[in-house]
Amino acid sequence: MQKVVKIFKNFKEEEKAEREYYSRLSPEERLSILETIRRRYEEITYGSQQRFQRVCRVVKQK
Repeated sequence: MQKVVKIFKNFKEEEKAEREYYSRLSPEERLSILETIRRRYEEITYGSQQRFQRVCRVVKQK
């Protein structure tokens, strides 16, 4: 990944450039970015341990 620094005059130009950048990516690249964000969020929120998600269900019996 090549890092690039760009300077914008205002936030509208930056937002437009960001939308154009992400629209040019392939679906696989977008999913890869999403997976990276998801992993970082889980690591920050839950620590480095992976665990099963807690699920509760209410079941009515006849």
